[in-house]
Amino acid sequence: MFAAALAWQIGAACGTVEWICRNLTVDDTYLALQVARGWAEHGTPTFDGLHRTNGFQALWGLLLWPIALIVSEPTTMLRACLILVAVLNTATGLILWRFMRRAAGGGAGVWAAALWTMYCLAGRPAMIGLENALAAVVAAAVITRLWRLLERPRSMLCWLWAAFSMGLLCWTRLDCVIIVGAVMTGLILVALRRQIWRGYLLAVVTLLASAGGLAAFNMWAADTPTPISGLVKRHVAVQRQPSLTAAVIAKSAADTAMTLLKCTSAATGTLRPSGVSSVVRGVVVILLAAVLVGRRLRFDSWVGWWIGALVAHVLVIRLWLSDYYSDTPWYYSPEYVSAALLLALVCDTLGRRLFARRNRWKLPAALVAIRLTFAATALILPDSGGDGLSDNRLAAAKWLSKHAAAGERVAAWNAGELAYFSGCTLINLDGLVNDREYLSLIRAERTGQAYWREQRVEWLVDYRKNMDWIPRDRWRETAVFGDDKRTAQLVLKLRHAGDE
Repeated sequence: MFAAALAWQIGAACGTVEWICRNLTVDDTYLALQVARGWAEHGTPTFDGLHRTNGFQALWGLLLWPIALIVSEPTTMLRACLILVAVLNTATGLILWRFMRRAAGGGAGVWAAALWTMYCLAGRPAMIGLENALAAVVAAAVITRLWRLLERPRSMLCWLWAAFSMGLLCWTRLDCVIIVGAVMTGLILVALRRQIWRGYLLAVVTLLASAGGLAAFNMWAADTPTPISGLVKRHVAVQRQPSLTAAVIAKSAADTAMTLLKCTSAATGTLRPSGVSSVVRGVVVILLAAVLVGRRLRFDSWVGWWIGALVAHVLVIRLWLSDYYSDTPWYYSPEYVSAALLLALVCDTLGRRLFARRNRWKLPAALVAIRLTFAATALILPDSGGDGLSDNRLAAAKWLSKHAAAGERVAAWNAGELAYFSGCTLINLDGLVNDREYLSLIRAERTGQAYWREQRVEWLVDYRKNMDWIPRDRWRETAVFGDDKRTAQLVLKLRHAGDE
């Protein structure tokens, strides 16, 4: 199974740039890749070569940086990144398979392998080219380390490894500190019951050291202890949702439930559950899991802590970032990993009751074969092009690479693909990969034309529908890419004296 999934993922990574942009990656993929290229070229993390930034997840940036040192050509670097993602996805699958074999038997291991393989064969979010693949590996390692710790709670080495893996999880995505905090709260009960405070204190010290290292890295990169991207997103969320009312909390709770259902659906290779089928599927899985988990696994009460930690993770993200930024699948790798394990347990238990022992592996194998057939077909047959957004951005990037003179600065709000494929000096205007000073300007609402003049911006690019407010007496429409009003990209050029 893993070999087939790995082969498909490598095949997808070797597809055309147009196919990859339409079917796998998102604009944020290229924000991280461009920062890594800037880091390799300038010696410090930077998106545009002008402003220092930490608008990326630290451990993912540290993995991309050596790739950028070795490979400078954009297409080759993109493929190298996606192959790295494929290897990480395969490593996650192997960890889950081995863990479930040990925790619940060979059948559960086969189901875990099958479900994770189908998740990978769906393309997105597994092959989106972001830190979620790394976070999945580390989340799987955290689960195995916690299991080992609860088997041997008096082992200082087990406490150290569990804490180290949880600290690493925060380096992969900072929001996972919510999960770590919830787990450590639960482990207090273990320490109390078994009087093993030395191990718990060792874990706390290890996590504090990890947190200090992460804050120091972010301060070195851009003079803020947490990523600028998260601070920008929080500012936007507050603007959209200034107060935490009962209605907001209720909506966030409902959104949390739907996000968890999507994670469950993604474990079967589909990401878009809808309507009654989603609710029914989620309720069935939850009820079956409630009945079966306690019987099949010797987890004491830590399964409940872990599930509670995942719910808290999603809910806090929903409350902290509102709808604008929180509905992004690459935030939720721990939930995908956990959903695959839970579904594997449910499927194996049902399989034990419905099939003879020698036939239990046939159903997961058949499901993987069917999913692989669809995935392979997607690689071979021409795709429809989706909504055209990625094609429009690629066309705009290629146009800029030919028409923007050397040294001329471009600025864009959705800047990932444009910067990565154009090769221009491109300043990010939404602030996600800009610097601390620009964050201050965002908070003061002074990010408009005065900033563009200060930065000597010659070109502006964004959705055509969003650029009506920019005065045409100072900026002239130069090129439009795409006919759809929702996705068309408009390029504006600064007017100079003597321009027609």
